[in-house]
Order: sequence, then C-alpha cells, then structure tokens
Amino acid sequence: MVIRTGEIFMWLPQVVPRPRVTITPSGGSEINVTSQTIEARFTKLNGKLGTGDCFIRLQNNEGINSKVYPAGSTVKFYADNGSTADTLRWQGRIDYPKDAYDISGRIVEFEGRHRSFETSEINVTASFADTVASAVLNRIITDFLPSGYTQNNVSGLTERITVSWEEVPFSVCFKEILELSGADGYIDDNLNFVTFDENSIRQLTDAIVEGHTLLKLKDFGADSYVERNKIKVYGETGEGVPIIYTAGTGTRELIYEDKNIKTYEEAKALG
Repeated sequence: MVIRTGEIFMWLPQVVPRPRVTITPSGGSEINVTSQTIEARFTKLNGKLGTGDCFIRLQNNEGINSKVYPAGSTVKFYADNGSTADTLRWQGRIDYPKDAYDISGRIVEFEGRHRSFETSEINVTASFADTVASAVLNRIITDFLPSGYTQNNVSGLTERITVSWEEVPFSVCFKEILELSGADGYIDDNLNFVTFDENSIRQLTDAIVEGHTLLKLKDFGADSYVERNKIKVYGETGEGVPIIYTAGTGTRELIYEDKNIKTYEEAKALG
C-alpha cells in the first residue's frame, strides 16, 4: 500500500463582523437604526467605475420612520469583529427616501451615494502636456475640489500624460488619469485619494470563501458582442481643425468623438 502525503490549505473564516448603521438628519444628531434595519447594502468603487452608493430598508410600523430622515441626511456604516462596531467603513448621504410596503410590512427605503459623490458634479477645465500623472491629479484636486479632500495616499501615477478637459466631471478626469497611468484608486470615507499601481497590492488578511464570504459571482466569460478590431478617434484643435487617429484594421469599427481632444498625441493615447 502506498501512502501519499502532501499539504493543503484550508481557510478558517473569520467571525461575522458586528455591524452598525446610523443616520444623521440635516442639523440633527446621529441615530442608531441598526435594530430597525431589514436590509442594507453599501458599495465603494474603484475610481474607474464610479464613487459608490447605498440602499437601506428600515421597518416603518405605524409610520415611525416616515419623513424622519430627509434627502441630505448623512448615512454611516460601521463594522468590527469585536463586541462593538466602531470602525467607519462607509459614509454618504441619502438622495431618495420613500415609503413602501412589501412582504416585510410597512417600510421606508433609502437610496444614496458615497460622500465623494460631488466629484461627479464638479466640472474640470484644464490642460496638461507631458506631465507626471500624480502632479496632474494633485493640481486638479487643489484647483477644483472643496476643502476637505486630501492626496496623502497617492502613489504610483509615475507616467507622463497629456490631457485636456473642458467642463468634464472630476470623476471622469480621475478615471482617465488612472487608465493612462495603469493604476487603480478610490476616494475613502475621509475624502482622501488613494492610488496604487494595478495588481501591486496582495490581500493577505481575507479570502474569498465559497458559502461564507462569496455571496455572488457572475458574468465570467468572453462577450464578443462589443468586440471591435478598429477604432477612429476624432478631436478638434479648437480652431476648427479636425484631429483623426485610426488604430487597427477590419470592419468592426468604433467611432469615438470628444472635442476635449486637442492634439494628435491625446487621440493616439485614447486609441
């Protein structure tokens, strides 16, 4: 009889963290609504995808929570593995409160956005030629965002880039800087910009465990529906002279037009 030996790795999942959800009405005090929460979801996204949002459903028996938390109220989500939940994991604001009724009974629902939502509403007009990406980001943060935003954790972004924006949402500019630099990044709950090179951070403290931390996994596969083998990028110098850059060959063509593209180099970088 042959006995084979070897090593296996078995992940011992951590305890389920203790959550706490609070809402602070405009001009009011922070209220713990954890015991009334039926469902709550909070997302914080890579800067290439957006800023994140939330969805909360509270019990509303006899209308106890109707019109208590208006649009503009501050939402906070805390979670820890200990006996109390004191570490802030997400902060944002309520955009859309509404009363509803379903199998859970009378409820109130809230849709909201991460507190960095204003970066999608503030527009940038600026141009940079052959400038280090981190310097571009730091400059537009200083010039266009209100006080409170910081760039203490900006790393990577060492590529030299050429960009030109005219009334472009700040969040779109941030996404473009990340893409041109081969970096990832996000804005944390303290409004601090965090950036780093793609695939440069290794997760050593948590694991994706089927049936425990892995709740849903979908959309794996190759979708050729949107596949293109040729792209044409159109811009304009600002003096009525068109800029055209073509990459690739074939008949499945994508046309990209953007009047913020002012030079051939910018068109080529996008193509």
